Amino acid sequence: MAKGKMSSIPYLGSRRLVFNDFQFKGEFIDWAVDLDLTFRQATHQRTCNIFASCLEDIDKVLPKSSSTLSAWIREMWDGDGGRRTWLKEKLHLTKSKIHLSTDTWTSEEGTNYVAVVAHFLDEKHKLQTALLDLRPLKGPHTGENIAKVLSTVIELYDIPATVGFFMMDNANNNDTCIEELAKQYPTVTQQSRLRCVGHILNLIVKALLFGQGVSKLEKELCGASDDERFEIWRKQSFIGKLHNFCVWINRSDQRRELLKRYILQAYNQGSIEHLYTRLLVDGGVRWNSVYAMIERALKLRHAIDLFFLHYNHSGEGYDISQDVITPRDWADLEHIFIVLKPFKDLTTLESLDILFKKLQEAGKFADDHPEEVSEYYSCAIDTARTKLEEYYTLTDATPAYRCAVALHPANKFTYFELEWSHEKKWIAEAKRVVQDVYASYEEAAAEVDIAESTQEEDNEVTTDSDTALDLFQQARKRRQRLAATSTSVTRGRKAYKTHL
Repeated sequence: MAKGKMSSIPYLGSRRLVFNDFQFKGEFIDWAVDLDLTFRQATHQRTCNIFASCLEDIDKVLPKSSSTLSAWIREMWDGDGGRRTWLKEKLHLTKSKIHLSTDTWTSEEGTNYVAVVAHFLDEKHKLQTALLDLRPLKGPHTGENIAKVLSTVIELYDIPATVGFFMMDNANNNDTCIEELAKQYPTVTQQSRLRCVGHILNLIVKALLFGQGVSKLEKELCGASDDERFEIWRKQSFIGKLHNFCVWINRSDQRRELLKRYILQAYNQGSIEHLYTRLLVDGGVRWNSVYAMIERALKLRHAIDLFFLHYNHSGEGYDISQDVITPRDWADLEHIFIVLKPFKDLTTLESLDILFKKLQEAGKFADDHPEEVSEYYSCAIDTARTKLEEYYTLTDATPAYRCAVALHPANKFTYFELEWSHEKKWIAEAKRVVQDVYASYEEAAAEVDIAESTQEEDNEVTTDSDTALDLFQQARKRRQRLAATSTSVTRGRKAYKTHL
């Protein structure tokens, strides 16, 4: 069937509809991509049979192989008048800067890619997010190589003049990437570099749970035998012992069933409120799974205590009694869980201030009540505070964070005045930074207004002497336009002051 050709195909044997094979291709592609289907799943014979049962002769346009679907997607994206062309036109109508977020990804085949996502306000002032490209990364993950990929995408969409901020993780190679891009594009500076708050939180909590040597821990675990892994984890104090217990229990059906009996016993005695039937195992050093593991263990504490109370090592296999969780361990787990909860709940910029307070409170409690917490816990809090302070300071390198807080209707400058009441200099600096950024946008907008006014004036001059504006009329028009621009600027300043 020719591209775009219309044909009548019986529907369910009783109705007829006008079938557009080009539209069908687009819908089929969106269906496969949105549901994250593999090409083999989307083109499987059973999939084709489902379509064929509803639409006669549909097999004439269905993709018969994964390579056909791949070709469809390439054509739909990069073909004449394809979606990349549409997206490029969309980007040229933006009402804002185009901000880019990037990350690297490795496929199952081992190919490295750089994902480039745009965030912008469209011509209707609606926030949009679009994947611009997923390009192969050639060579090592250096800042220079990542910059080459980003530069290629920026040039491909012809957006060097409208590129704004870059959201990246905290790796040093991304600092180098921004430095390389700054050499090519005058609008890109070190202030354009934003740091993913989620990644910052991950680093802080890893420091809290595993100390500064988390990378060393990961390397040791990677090359260790099963018994060695238990030994390595035990060195991580109460968290390591809980990890070992959860892993050890879940490896055996018999041990899981035995723990279930203790859970039921504790539940019937009223010592636990939740009848969970199994423990959760963390994902190694992924902190959010550690949080879930601790939360579940605390709810099943009395059942776990019963297990250890009645446990006798058979002489074979690993002796879990080496990881018995003591009352001090349980106290530390409870305290660390309380500290972790806001990290779990909060992922916005403001959470860094709240986390500061939470860690300060935890540190003060550890200092004032050394008998209630272990030395390991106290060191963990100090390590997390150091990591948080490191990245909190780095947010001052760009005005974006402070502007985002100030422009949020629920925050405004009141947020700084409340949260930073102990640091008047911080408040004054935040206001100065926001005002400077507003002034730069105001100046750019005024230049655009003047340029548009000049263009309109040029268009009004005609060759007809009866209708052409004389010099006095042209001068009056210019004054009116300048006055309108001035009024617009004044109105903008009033709105800015009223908002903040």
